[in-house]
Amino acid sequence: MPGLREGLFFDDVMLLPRRSEVTASDVSLESRLSINVVLRSPFITSARQPAADYRLASTVARAGGIGFIPLSGAVEDQAHEVRKVKELMCKEDGAACDPKGRPVVGALVDLEREDILEYIGSLAEVWTDIIIVDVPHADRTTILRQIQAVKAEFDWLPLMVGNVQTRAGAKDVIDAGADIVVVGSGFSSFAEATELSGVGVPELSALMEVEDVASLYGRPIVCNMGVRSAASVVKALAAGASAVVLNTLMPDTASQVMAKVAAQVRESLSYVGARSIAELREKAEFIRIRPPYPV
Repeated sequence: MPGLREGLFFDDVMLLPRRSEVTASDVSLESRLSINVVLRSPFITSARQPAADYRLASTVARAGGIGFIPLSGAVEDQAHEVRKVKELMCKEDGAACDPKGRPVVGALVDLEREDILEYIGSLAEVWTDIIIVDVPHADRTTILRQIQAVKAEFDWLPLMVGNVQTRAGAKDVIDAGADIVVVGSGFSSFAEATELSGVGVPELSALMEVEDVASLYGRPIVCNMGVRSAASVVKALAAGASAVVLNTLMPDTASQVMAKVAAQVRESLSYVGARSIAELREKAEFIRIRPPYPV
């Protein structure tokens, strides 16, 4: 008989409040993804969403997060989008900027391209801050070999790799060269993933499993599953995520949405008595609010 383990969703738990001297205005949501990428708000865009372009990426960076430019056929087109983001200067308080004062931005790549090294080289030339690999299941031999090849050529360029959901998957992609690990199902929601494949780990348990390994290597993790509200964001950060993917951002409203969510997250951290994401992880204590099976 196959082994049976327990898994928890965000909705299965709450965070216990603590005596607090912290107000929402005291809370910093700053989070580091790499040496040169420090987010002022722990939010990133999905490079798979149709609205992802230079307008969304620049708006998100000015609001403190990072946006990812999707695949667009020719590398020249994608590089042009990255370049347009970098042509702007960070003037807003709370913007996420590179060391030269330009908005941070990432780009999605397809590792199965035959010319992948040349492709990434073109993105590096326009100062792309992070390269992201986004596949449903990154713990595959072919993907791991391609990660190794990319890092052998571009060891200085941060590589964000997803999706994984287990300790073993996290170790495999980190050993291959991943600098940032994305925890996710590879689909628009966990429910869709399980319906299609019957395989997966509920979001809270997946984050905790991956964080167990990633923290040993000093690698940040990103949550790309189950984030439907500010409460989900807080629980993801408490479980170890350095950032979360907001899948529904639009260019014209991204800054307002991010500001609203950030305000709610700061308020929640104040209930736990945490002034930062790091302090939240130290103080967070989950309590189960649902039984593990129907009664």
